[in-house]
Amino acid sequence: MKKLTDVEKRSIFKSLASQGQFRVAQEFGLDKYYNGPIGAVGYINRIYREVKEEPEKFAVSQELVELVEKGMLERKGKRHSIVFPTDPGKIDEKSLVIGVRNKAWTLLDQKLNYLIKNRRAFRNESLVSLGKLAGISFDKAQIVRGEATEHIMLKAKIDENITSGEATEQLLKFREVREEDE
Repeated sequence: MKKLTDVEKRSIFKSLASQGQFRVAQEFGLDKYYNGPIGAVGYINRIYREVKEEPEKFAVSQELVELVEKGMLERKGKRHSIVFPTDPGKIDEKSLVIGVRNKAWTLLDQKLNYLIKNRRAFRNESLVSLGKLAGISFDKAQIVRGEATEHIMLKAKIDENITSGEATEQLLKFREVREEDE
């Protein structure tokens, strides 16, 4: 880990007023010292606490401390806030379901891209889960392309001179055979 000066720590602390922890880690080049965002964010949080506990050591005013705390609380609130419609009875279910579907596929795509880039995460991923994902994705792709996942063809020769009674009798026989199969 890079040894930071008090001036650098002050600058990092000040940046937290308007930017998130990982963004600040990236801005100061600290993210390259960690394998993932969690370590970098943890390091930024340690600097935040250190400066907050002894602001005079870093020449930080009380106003700046309050500004940084306010910025961090606002970002935390935005991350965890859920906006509900004023009238839940007026939810457009179709748009909501399509939105969830789009988000799920987008997140899945991002996760797979991460696994491709991160060998350690890929090694820790279960072959079973990847196999299930491959199967589900294959079936969904077939449906999206308009191709059935299983082709079942019913070939029947229908006599044009059949009576309605004979047609009903054949349908009942077909139903019996189907029920026996199930």
